[in-house]
Amino acid sequence: MRLCDICRVMPATRVERVVEGGLAKEYAYCEGCYQHALSLGQDPCERAKERLARIGLECPSCGYTAEEFEHTGLFGCPDCYAHMSGVAQRDLDKLAEAGGVSVDEAIRSVKDIVTQDICIDDFAVSSRIRLARDVEGLPFPGQLARLADDMRLLPEDRDRMRALLHCAMLAAGGVFEGDLYEMSELDDLKKKMLVERHIISPPLAQSELGAVIIERGEKPEISIMINEEDHIRAQCVRRGLDLAGAYGRLTRYDRRLSELLPIARDERWGYLTACPTNVGTGLRASVMMFLPALRCIGELESTLMEIKRWFGLTVRGYYGEGSGAAFDMYQVSNGSTLRLGEEDSVRLVECAALELCRREHAATRELVGRTRTKLFDRLHRSYGTLLHAHTLEADEMAQLLADVRLGVRLGIFDIDLRQVDGVLDDCATAFEILSEGLDDERRGVKRAQIVRQRLGAKW
Repeated sequence: MRLCDICRVMPATRVERVVEGGLAKEYAYCEGCYQHALSLGQDPCERAKERLARIGLECPSCGYTAEEFEHTGLFGCPDCYAHMSGVAQRDLDKLAEAGGVSVDEAIRSVKDIVTQDICIDDFAVSSRIRLARDVEGLPFPGQLARLADDMRLLPEDRDRMRALLHCAMLAAGGVFEGDLYEMSELDDLKKKMLVERHIISPPLAQSELGAVIIERGEKPEISIMINEEDHIRAQCVRRGLDLAGAYGRLTRYDRRLSELLPIARDERWGYLTACPTNVGTGLRASVMMFLPALRCIGELESTLMEIKRWFGLTVRGYYGEGSGAAFDMYQVSNGSTLRLGEEDSVRLVECAALELCRREHAATRELVGRTRTKLFDRLHRSYGTLLHAHTLEADEMAQLLADVRLGVRLGIFDIDLRQVDGVLDDCATAFEILSEGLDDERRGVKRAQIVRQRLGAKW
């Protein structure tokens, strides 16, 4: 069956034969495209030529173009990978060639670290596994939003979006108990708090089509972001270095989701996602590392560059992609989702985190050896300031809290790090909204009051 040369979707019902350059050619049209061209005063033959010239440069399923991909780095729907295969191939080949040691080499390089007298939790703050999944036949969220803005979102796509929410909730059954929240129903304060607790991403907070399923409880580990960059971005965050535990919980959800929804996959490339950088496993494993000693002795930048090059990883700031460093914390994650399978990616990032633990441990010993008296004096002063300050600025508070964390590592302060985490939760950017209407001076007073309460000060 021949398809229409204009839409390349509907069966052709008309064939026109023309002579071009002395050669006979045929152009085929469906009735709808033929009549539409005539109604616009266009020659159907010329319209067909224009459309045929665009083969490989646009997707007939969603209308996305190669030019748009060059601008955004995103595709419009899973079918784009087939219809614009040349564009996709170029980027996927680059990703498949991403460097980095093998998993066996990484394991050998860090095999002795776990036997050393190192408390891993002093360096690895939290572990996160994130899986990106998309539904066959449904435009990616970015294209969905654009179609909705242009009033061109098809009724069947709206039905699929409702089914997506329903199935995302159903998949949680037997894995975790959660509640669904739509971004359009949340105020700015709630969204900012969710971002700062790493439950949702900043892009999801800005999405009118977005939603999130959050595990119930005071410290939820699992959150399922819906219609962020991908249809589903499921993540699990656990304290300390526990990528295996996070991966185990999330794969149970992923298996149930795959039973309920037709997940977009390609036999060669694996899971198809809006951005080619997530094609393959769709898995990102990351560990939040606390690295103040490396910074203090001036070796942080060179160490991170070496870790990135050796393990083939990426390093981001405290709030993820595009954010800067805060609280001396950095996210280390796998750089490619194509080169390795899911379990190997998890093991590679774990090895990199252990290597960073070893280097930060050595840097801590060097720092203490160099400046023990001055260092201990600074840490005690920082703790004393947090306990007794009447006012605190946000940047000052961040540095003081980093000092207290370092003091806990050195055994100077007998504090549960959950208390420090509580300060971060209560005094991050959302604090600025909580204190809306206060001038800078009174905000500083309120911030200091929250810090004293969290750290158990007596006044």
